[in-house]
Amino acid sequence: MIFDITPSAPDKHYGRVLNEYIRCFPDDAWIIVRDQDTQYLHHESTKICYEAIADNPQCDLFSCATNRAWGQGFSNDPNILNHHKLAYNREKKYTTIRGIVPAFFWMFPKRLWIDNPFDDYPIIHGGKSFDTRWTQGKAWNMLRIDHLYVFHFYRLHKHHRNYAHLI
Repeated sequence: MIFDITPSAPDKHYGRVLNEYIRCFPDDAWIIVRDQDTQYLHHESTKICYEAIADNPQCDLFSCATNRAWGQGFSNDPNILNHHKLAYNREKKYTTIRGIVPAFFWMFPKRLWIDNPFDDYPIIHGGKSFDTRWTQGKAWNMLRIDHLYVFHFYRLHKHHRNYAHLI
């Protein structure tokens, strides 16, 4: 079973909120954590997620393709219909991820969280972001589901990285 959550943390302690949610799920569950400004564009997105798990049972953490991730191309195109077309015209493919996995979309088994719960610091702490703190330097098997494309608004109207709202 997959639980797809988009929690929020008004006090910026996102890890604490995630831990509270995930603690309630069955131990054999898979969890998708998405930013609230993301949107699935393919009508079979959930099916694609289940297939990814079946195709890659050894995977610890999945991400997916998006319009707003550094290193995957960074689109400022505001026309969601263009992104909808991109979501439907993708070759089935998985790419190994090395390094930090952006937190706009994470899919992982609860067993990974049991061994690696989230910290209770603010989203930006010690100069590091939440996703950097959780994924950097881990020896996990991490894959991007290239044929799952999620639209991520991520300050689409701005042309720079601005983290002030996270601090």
